[in-house]
Amino acid sequence: MKELLQHTVEYQNWGANIGTFSFLATIFFTLLQGWSLFAQNTTIRRKRSGESLSTTFFIYTGCYFFMFLVYGITKRGYNYSND
Repeated sequence: MKELLQHTVEYQNWGANIGTFSFLATIFFTLLQGWSLFAQNTTIRRKRSGESLSTTFFIYTGCYFFMFLVYGITKRGYNYSND
């Protein structure tokens, strides 16, 4: 796992720059989204109803994140900075 992280662009260009800021913002919003999904799941289970859920939206979101995962894996090890 350590070797995988050392090849990421975020690790290689860590510092006070826009890349680091966007990485931290992405982590924050991902955690916020995870918390929101957990709260929504709790509400659905408590009310025992999922009638208002948009399955199309959830399928789209799942595919969207999966494609970013695939993209990130294929770009592993490439550094596009001008250093």
